[in-house]
Amino acid sequence: MRGYLILLVLTIAAVVAPKAALCNISLLPGENDADYIEADTGTYISGDKLELSGNVVLHTESVFPGLTVEVRADSAVWDEKSSIFTVPGCTTVTILEYEMALTGTDLVANLVERTGSMGEVAGSVRIDPGLFADETGLIDRRYVRFRSDHPRVHLTGGDLEFYEDKSGVLLFEFHQARITTTESDDADLVLSVKRLLYAPDEFLSVRGVRVQAGGVSVGYIPRFKTKLRKGRSIVSFTVPLPGHSDDDGFYIKQATFFDVGKVSTDIYSNYYSRNDEFWADAFVYTDPSDNSRIGVHFGRNRTTDRWEERVGKTTRYDFYGWQRVKLDWPLVQQVVAGVNIAKLKQDIPEITSRSSYGYIELTTPSFRLDHDIRLLAAFGAHYYDYSFGDNEFLALRSRLKLAKSTPWGIDSVEFAHADKFGGSPFRFDDDFPENLLTATKNFQALPHLTGRVSAAYDFDLKHFDSLILGLSKEFGAYYLGLNYDFARGSTGVEVALKF
Repeated sequence: MRGYLILLVLTIAAVVAPKAALCNISLLPGENDADYIEADTGTYISGDKLELSGNVVLHTESVFPGLTVEVRADSAVWDEKSSIFTVPGCTTVTILEYEMALTGTDLVANLVERTGSMGEVAGSVRIDPGLFADETGLIDRRYVRFRSDHPRVHLTGGDLEFYEDKSGVLLFEFHQARITTTESDDADLVLSVKRLLYAPDEFLSVRGVRVQAGGVSVGYIPRFKTKLRKGRSIVSFTVPLPGHSDDDGFYIKQATFFDVGKVSTDIYSNYYSRNDEFWADAFVYTDPSDNSRIGVHFGRNRTTDRWEERVGKTTRYDFYGWQRVKLDWPLVQQVVAGVNIAKLKQDIPEITSRSSYGYIELTTPSFRLDHDIRLLAAFGAHYYDYSFGDNEFLALRSRLKLAKSTPWGIDSVEFAHADKFGGSPFRFDDDFPENLLTATKNFQALPHLTGRVSAAYDFDLKHFDSLILGLSKEFGAYYLGLNYDFARGSTGVEVALKF
């Protein structure tokens, strides 16, 4: 009997020995005890390779610092020696901090080099409505409107690669992707993208974008890039925007962006049909931090003077830098200071001069009067020194803004006052009305039609700098319409995306 018992024990041991239930096994020794693999069973198939099956979970908090990544699958292979995790079939990858969930096939992840790839990708990522907040902290729904408190962008198709850049930022690179703001089956607005580069909470960059509305191709975007960090501009895209004005007739504006390492180049192109002119304005810069920038600007653009008359401006060179400082003072929340050293030419009257410019602006915190009403004040000093006629110009500008959030945009009233000393030889530098009242009102005209009225009235010149009426119709995933500026005689486009 004892022999049979020994034989039974040896048989069980032989069967069980290569298998083990896995829980809280460290992925990268010494990195983080919270990194682990779980599975119902695991079998060593060769050397250090472990075949996992049944409720496989890879959980890591150290591979990408600051992010909690989870991979779930029915089966996987873990190479202990090279720290490569492979899923031969379907899998789900989630990043908890960004509520990002992706499904795909044939996942390969190198946890030491922090690289990987996955095919047939589909999923979604939550959009933080706070990214669309203006200076008062209220969410501006003029360009984007949300169906729920947890808006998402949906992505289907294509392949995915993920890796780190030199600064340690996690990058997701999608190829041949299809992006919608609603579930893909009923989306009436689709972006078909050749290449998409996404850095959570940092930036989004796409190339080769074909825009389809209602199944019809309505546009092509060579490149689009926007920064996602809160408080930084998001209105910097290359969608061709048409318009019309009395001075220039029909025009088209577009921007193109280039990035090489930490150096960026933004080129703003303008085509004016009346004189068949093509103008380009270029900025080359680098951001030493999230709150600073240094760069050089050159090119030609069209601007306006205080009387809203069009002025041609040529920038031979413009070396500039600015710094933003956040403060926790009772009455000052932010200070922005900057300098420019430039050589500029004005077309009419024709003047060329060196210009040295320095400024400082102080902004108060956004005082909350109600859950959707805010009050804000700001003060700035702007000083210019010119070589032309030894001119000097100083403007002390203050403003007070009251804003209210609505489902269609931010209603606001702002009064600005400027005290000015000396004078500028350029029409475009003295852009400081002594007393200016600006107001915007958004409204819903009909159940699927929204409107916007905005105006800027110069008390000293006793005329409207702008007086705009805009209407837009609601479609499945977007709003689209036109606006007309009665003061300038120009036409524009009203667009808002629905998430």
